[in-house]
Order: sequence, then C-alpha cells, then structure tokens
Amino acid sequence: MTMKRTTVLLAEDHQIVREGFRSLLEYERDIEVVGEVETGRQAVAIVKKLRPDVVLMDIAMPRLNGLEATRQIRRDFPDTKVVILSAYNDDAYVEQVMRQKPTAAQFNRVATKLKQNGVDGDDVALKDAYFKTAVVSQKKLDSTTHLLSIFAEHLSMKSNQIMMQQANAEPPVITRAKQYIQEHFIEELSLERLAAAVHTSTFYFCKLFKKATGINFNQYVARTRAEKAKNLLLNLNLRISEIAYEVGFQSLTHFNRMFKKIVGQSPTEYRAQLANA
Repeated sequence: MTMKRTTVLLAEDHQIVREGFRSLLEYERDIEVVGEVETGRQAVAIVKKLRPDVVLMDIAMPRLNGLEATRQIRRDFPDTKVVILSAYNDDAYVEQVMRQKPTAAQFNRVATKLKQNGVDGDDVALKDAYFKTAVVSQKKLDSTTHLLSIFAEHLSMKSNQIMMQQANAEPPVITRAKQYIQEHFIEELSLERLAAAVHTSTFYFCKLFKKATGINFNQYVARTRAEKAKNLLLNLNLRISEIAYEVGFQSLTHFNRMFKKIVGQSPTEYRAQLANA
C-alpha cells in the first residue's frame, strides 16, 4: 500500500532560504514539495490551485505579507495548515502575541515593528489577524518551544549532512526523472506524465528540471533518443525508419529533423561517417 505523502508549498521571498528548505525536505520520503512562491499573493493563488497539506510561510513578503496571506488561506482553505516563518528575535513581541490576551496598545506596537521591518499591508487585515491569534498557556508555550528547539537541532544536523554528502549532487527528484526517461524513452512522454511519475506538480517540476539540466524537458527527451539512435545506427542491418520508431519518434521526418538539430548531421550522414571511419 502506497503511503500518502505530505504536500508542502514554500512561500519565501529569499531564494537561498527556499533552496535550503527544498533540499532538506526532498530527502524525506513522506514529504513532497509541490511548489515555491515569492509573494503572499502567489501563495494564495497556488494554494487554490494545488491544495497543499502544508504551507511554510514567511511573515515578511512583498505584495501581500505572510499574515494576510495566512488569514486568507485559513479562511478559504481550512484543510491547509500554515507554518509561519519569522526571523524576529524580540522575546517581548513573541510573548505579547502568544501569552497575553491581545490589546489595542499591543497591536499598535506590533504594527509599528512590522512596518519598521518592511512588512506593509492592510492595517484592518493585520488587526483582524492579530486579534484572532490564539492565546496559549505558559505550559503549552514551553512545550512548543522545546519541540521547536529539537526541530532546529535536527534541521541543523540534516543540513550539515546534506552539505557534506551531497554538495554537488542534483536533486533526488531529477535523478528519478532521468531514470524514468531512460526506462520509458520509447513511449510517448509528456511533462505531465513525468511529473506524476516522480510525485510532484507539473509547474514545480518544469522549473526544477530546467534549472538542474540547463534545458527543458522536451529537449532532454529528444537528446536521449538521439543518443540511443546513434548507437543503433552502428547496426547497418537496421533501416533508419526502424531506428526512428525504435527510439520513440512517431515520424521519420521528425526524427531526421531532430537528429540533425542535435547531432549536426542527418542520420544518413552520421551512418556514412561511421562507415568511412
């Protein structure tokens, strides 16, 4: 029985932070990163489209801050859980939000601090989100802090392991995708099919594949087929039309065109060159 994986959306405007979380989470078999966004507005739109289980949400993002984006997501998609990421280290600020019943004076102080840190937004929406913040007991706060400290230690250890062992390695999802292409290149392959095969969204996989390989999915598949064809052209008993279909092309014309574009010679010219070598 296949275990359901927890789907995660990364909402963070700093690329290096997103890459760090993605690298860490991709090594967890029960977690699937389905997308990355840079603004709160994008986060709301992608949640509506993909319905992830969890959103890792930065509090300070452009065009719609994390607090307002979280409010909209919790209102419209209650099944999606949101984990707020914050770099603020003001203990008094944390205590006011979590331990004390919200007051107007506290809200004004927090709103001022947010603006000082570059978080712009609708004051009405911020106030609504602030006053709906749950008030927790000291015992629960201590327990949560303890759990977060364990998570932070685990995160640090895991990050160091990845940096030491996989410094130059490609993302595991790309490795699995390449293996899938090698095993199924004869068949009709599509971006949607491959994304499903490696358990990620088409949108996220398309961007990640291009970044990791330097070429898009269709170009990679065509190059894989061309390399397979080059080996088959060594067999003079095979007709070029047979080779075309053997490596996954449904049209001889398309095969000739793509082969010449990739190799620089037509299949006939390439075979003749081998024969004269």
